[in-house]
Amino acid sequence: MMNESKVGIIVEAQDRASKILKGVSSNATAMGKKMTSAGKTMTAGLTLPILAMGTAVVKVSMDFEKSMANVSTLVDTSVESMDDMKDAVKEIAKRTPVALADLTSALYDIRSAGIEASGAMEVLENSAMLAVAGLGTTKQATDILTSAINAFGLDASKSEQWADVFFKTVKAGKTTVAELAQGFGQVAPLASQLGVRFEDLMSITASMTTSGMKASVAYTQVRSALANMLKMSPDMTEAFASIGVKAEDLTGLLQEKGLTGVIKMLSDAVGGNKEQLAKMFTSVEGLNAVMMLLGDTGVNATKIQEGMTDGSIALIEAYEKQKETFNLLWQELKNNVNIALLELGTELMPMVRKGAEWLIEKIKILTEKWKTLSPETQKWFLIGLGILAILGPIALGISALAVVFSPLGLIIGGVILVVIGFIYYVKNVMEIIDTLANHWDEVWSGIKITFFEMTDPILKQFERIIEGAEVVGEFIGGIGKNIGKGFGNLVDLGKNIIGVDDAVITPQGQVIQPAEDDYIIATKNPMGNNFSFDFRGANITDKNTFMNDIKKSLSRDIKLAGQGI
Repeated sequence: MMNESKVGIIVEAQDRASKILKGVSSNATAMGKKMTSAGKTMTAGLTLPILAMGTAVVKVSMDFEKSMANVSTLVDTSVESMDDMKDAVKEIAKRTPVALADLTSALYDIRSAGIEASGAMEVLENSAMLAVAGLGTTKQATDILTSAINAFGLDASKSEQWADVFFKTVKAGKTTVAELAQGFGQVAPLASQLGVRFEDLMSITASMTTSGMKASVAYTQVRSALANMLKMSPDMTEAFASIGVKAEDLTGLLQEKGLTGVIKMLSDAVGGNKEQLAKMFTSVEGLNAVMMLLGDTGVNATKIQEGMTDGSIALIEAYEKQKETFNLLWQELKNNVNIALLELGTELMPMVRKGAEWLIEKIKILTEKWKTLSPETQKWFLIGLGILAILGPIALGISALAVVFSPLGLIIGGVILVVIGFIYYVKNVMEIIDTLANHWDEVWSGIKITFFEMTDPILKQFERIIEGAEVVGEFIGGIGKNIGKGFGNLVDLGKNIIGVDDAVITPQGQVIQPAEDDYIIATKNPMGNNFSFDFRGANITDKNTFMNDIKKSLSRDIKLAGQGI
């Protein structure tokens, strides 16, 4: 009866403890799942974005620094501040929907064109605005704007006005900034040399494109007509003389009357005779331009030129309308993000540079160590690396066979691989192994020297990490103490379940007479100071042994619970 009661109590104690431990195991499993989920979430939502942002910071900073370094080669950095120039470009990028890389590239072209610092940033921003409003790239807009400024001697600080002339050419004609950029540099210098004003040239170009002619073709024909005027034929000289104009007066006359006006004067001088005009303008292209300007094209060109010189700026309104499109709003947003990354990169790049310098130094050391190896050792070392390199593809090939083919196919494929490998590689591999064995001491010596010299700084960093880990260890130790207390409470729970109580242990040979429901009789062991407990017939040497047995049983339950049993 006593043994059955004892067994029942122990079973009940283990059963209760098992339920508790299973609950702990279940909670731990749930916690593990939650931590796994949290880890994945943090990886996707925190770690990866941070790495991506770090990559973006480095890339944007490196690209910007490289572009501005290119610009610095064109200016006197002892006079001009590159930091101020960088800040000015950033400010333009914040309010202009043009990629930062395009702006820095355009700035290089502007300074290459000889535009001074006083007007460079105005030219840059107005080129960007012209590109947006006039359907072209910033590079194209920069090209024609700087060419116009240089060819016609325009004031760069008034680049908004000159950019507006180009835009009005686009608006009045059938062309774009991209088309205007093609061939402009071929006609502008000659036009300027002969006194043709910038607005006059562009109004004629706009009018000629309305008939379906490309801007580049219009440039070619106008240039041919101007070339005929520069080298006057006897017929043209005679026609000018008949109206009291000398050859040397042509430049002033073109400035005053414009190209269309001078051509009309020549036509009037010969009574509109086309044959006489053909003798003056001997090239077909030049004569075609003359005939167009004597008709409606010339009338239209005059009206367009009036709009170009009335003081209004049409460029800004068109630019603001284009900025409202989603594509350009998105570009402006990206610009502001990139500027923010640049500001962050200002702090990070010095660290990146130090890291790069450290890596370069270690590569130099490795290179020098490599040079000390004999050519034969270098050869076989590289062959050894080659062997390691092909192991991966071979493993992938076998894995692919396992996935694609049936087990039979895998066996056949494996046999084929083995046969091929045996035929073509075994001999070479054995030779390689033999050679490496002969040179191993030399190879290994070089590897050790190089490896330990390269890893020494890393190990020093690990020492610092270990020092920090001691703090973490103390923290974990505190957690361990709390866990220990928890197990102590669990033991106390077992004691309460079983009925063991310190209060019933009576030293000095006293005997406690149990009541009908008592389970323990404590007596002094005559062989020593230990007590003997009678657990309803179960003789236990001492309380500690008894509790250890209970702990072992509980420990077994914990292991089983952890294994899902």
